[in-house]
Amino acid sequence: MVPIWTLLAALAAGLILGALGSRLLFRPVVVTGPAQDGPPTPAPPAASNEPTLPPPLEPVRISMEDVVSELEHRYQGRQVDKPAKKRPSSRRSRPE
Repeated sequence: MVPIWTLLAALAAGLILGALGSRLLFRPVVVTGPAQDGPPTPAPPAASNEPTLPPPLEPVRISMEDVVSELEHRYQGRQVDKPAKKRPSSRRSRPE
C-alpha cells in the first residue's frame, strides 16, 4: 500500500514537470521582418518546364441562416414521418 502523501507528491511533481515541459516545447514564435538594406528584389521567374500550381481554394463559408433553415427542414421531415407501429414480439409461445 502506498501512502497518500507519496501520491500527492508524485502528482505535484508531474504537474510541475508537465508545465515546464510544455513551456519549453511550445515557445511562442517571434516573427521578425527580413533585414534588407536595399530595395526588395523581384523573385526569379519559374522555369518553363515546371508546372504552375493553381491558386489555393477559398474555404467554404456557410451562413448561420443556411444552417438553421437546413435544421428546420430536417425537423419538419421527421415530423411528417411518423414512427411505424411496434411489431409484436418475436418470442415464441411455449406449447403446453
